[in-house]
Amino acid sequence: MDHLLDQASKENGIDVYACVTALRQSRMNMVQSVEQYKFIHLAVLEAHTVGSTNSSAAEFMSLYSALNRRSSVSPQTVFSEQTEILNSISQSPSEEETGIARRAENSKKNRTEILPDNRHLMFLQMPFNERNDYINAVQVPGYKGKDNFVATQWPLEDTVVDFWRLAKDHSVQHIILLEELNGFPKILPESGKTENFGGIDVYCKETEQNDTLVSYTVHFPEDTAEVVYMNTNTEETSFTGQIINVVMLKTPLTNQSIIDVRSKLGLSACSTSTNCTVVCTDGAKLCGLFIAALNILDMVDAENEVDVFYGVQQIKVVRPEFVQSQEQFLQLYDLVKTYLKQKNPSKPN
Repeated sequence: MDHLLDQASKENGIDVYACVTALRQSRMNMVQSVEQYKFIHLAVLEAHTVGSTNSSAAEFMSLYSALNRRSSVSPQTVFSEQTEILNSISQSPSEEETGIARRAENSKKNRTEILPDNRHLMFLQMPFNERNDYINAVQVPGYKGKDNFVATQWPLEDTVVDFWRLAKDHSVQHIILLEELNGFPKILPESGKTENFGGIDVYCKETEQNDTLVSYTVHFPEDTAEVVYMNTNTEETSFTGQIINVVMLKTPLTNQSIIDVRSKLGLSACSTSTNCTVVCTDGAKLCGLFIAALNILDMVDAENEVDVFYGVQQIKVVRPEFVQSQEQFLQLYDLVKTYLKQKNPSKPN
């Protein structure tokens, strides 16, 4: 990268192929895959068109004001320019790259035309009632690149069972339902009851409700055990297996609701329980905004740095339909502004 950027500034052009060839003549193990080769091109493009996009948290307010001004090379604001660049360098996967989702037996399981790339597809692991291993869900990197998130569509009537298979197979710890969708297939039992979804029993209990969200805990009854307390000689059902924390938003996804859900579930850079499934209608529009938001806030907490552009680009590699609008891109900047004010209330705006 350093060589290519230096070449660009000196020669007003670059030759990635020649650079990689020279590197591999010295060390054969360098740049071994097509993905790495593509990444070099994208990284050079980003560096050339956008430049540095990060700032310290202390400098963020000044950066925020500057991004609202017009770009030096176009009549657009820098916000608009960065949104366009993000969308232009995030290529939609080809038909071949989404081939698994397009198979006849799988296509009926897709709610929209937003399909998972084969490379990032989450597979269901355990055979179940002759159902196959497909679900429209993708693995999404969290802060520092770990695959902490799963983004998935709201299940269809026939795929609710696959949604719960996903939760069991991948030991999901948190489920965040970003919309309260009336008229869509039911995926949670009534509080205090067990319901069977296609062969999987799910028990749900409401734990909290306020104006913006409802919280539940979910267990799978097959994981329960009867415990006898010796000194009282009474039996009590104790859940000994997987416990899932579920949050469902009752209002549109705002900056404050993102901050509140993150705090409630302990979803931060230092958390050890971030195996989290995020759900919205199409598995993209709101999922992308929420996951990008958490990754950006994790960077703020861990490094005292802000890089909204990188936070979005990092996940658009997985699903280009994440954060496509300037409105959502702006919301992420506003989110950081809100978060920093709450984190440091004594500092001036």
